[in-house]
Amino acid sequence: MRNWLVFVTLTVISFVNSQNLDHKFIPLHFPSESEIIESVSDTAENIQARFGESESKKLFKKNQCGVQVTSDRIIGGNATAIDEFPFLALLYYKNPKNNKTRYACGGTLIKSKTIITAAHCVEGDLGKRFEFVRLGEWNTKTEKDCVPIGLDEEECSDDPIDFRSQRIFIHPSRNPAQKANDIALIILDREPPYTDFIRPICLPTKAFETPKGSSQILVVAGWGSTTQYIRTPSEIKMKLKLKHVSHGDCQAKFEPYNTIISNETQVCAGGERGKGTCGGDSGGPLMFFEAGKLHIVGIVSFGTEPCAEAEIPGVFVNVWPYMEWINQNAV
Repeated sequence: MRNWLVFVTLTVISFVNSQNLDHKFIPLHFPSESEIIESVSDTAENIQARFGESESKKLFKKNQCGVQVTSDRIIGGNATAIDEFPFLALLYYKNPKNNKTRYACGGTLIKSKTIITAAHCVEGDLGKRFEFVRLGEWNTKTEKDCVPIGLDEEECSDDPIDFRSQRIFIHPSRNPAQKANDIALIILDREPPYTDFIRPICLPTKAFETPKGSSQILVVAGWGSTTQYIRTPSEIKMKLKLKHVSHGDCQAKFEPYNTIISNETQVCAGGERGKGTCGGDSGGPLMFFEAGKLHIVGIVSFGTEPCAEAEIPGVFVNVWPYMEWINQNAV
């Protein structure tokens, strides 16, 4: 079975003129009206997914963060197991011309009623079109999500659940022009039930550091585009592992674009040609495993165009410096 390169997003759906694919810098932006209106084409048949049998269900406390019952491990460019990354959220927006909704950003459940995401996903005119958050999703095109686990058996997830926002906090020092402090919290209108398919991720307990002499492997996941130039999101939740890139190396890559990368509030990852994050899931998490649990280290913020081609890493909001603000506002 062919392996398909996965590009989970850094930019919110951003269409590139196929006749002008030079490596120009495209600042991350929330999707325009025409991009939100654009219907999502069927892509499931273009995704080759492998599903392994899950091990016997492990017992976890319902409120335990960063755990998943699947036995699958992160493999670059694969579809996720049906119960992997149960803290991932989809943000849906209204099409003002036909009142239909579609997703255009990602987010992460961090506490009982709190989703963390990128500020550019919930600010400005397009932020006003934000409608709801969906948790517990795997395949956005099916009413009931099921995968085969044997000759005559299948595993099915619970139905996804939609939540309205009770309140949205955008960081008070947010500066869109400088791509700074691109972080926001969405307070849900009610608490979701914790299941195998809906659980919070663990927040960082210390500043993110890469051990000297080693390359930290990080993980991204979501429903972003699976091709470089056709910016239609994946129907199935995908996953990809990326290497951490040092601040010095990252800044050097962005010098030609006159962009300053903050050593304190931003983290860089990826940059391998033909493998990286791409259109559809800004606001989603950058993660790492520690003591058997997944922790959020970053939030998808911005990158370059064409994605995963110029060997330039993606830029993520570093969550740790914002922990005091998060703890003050998350519920």
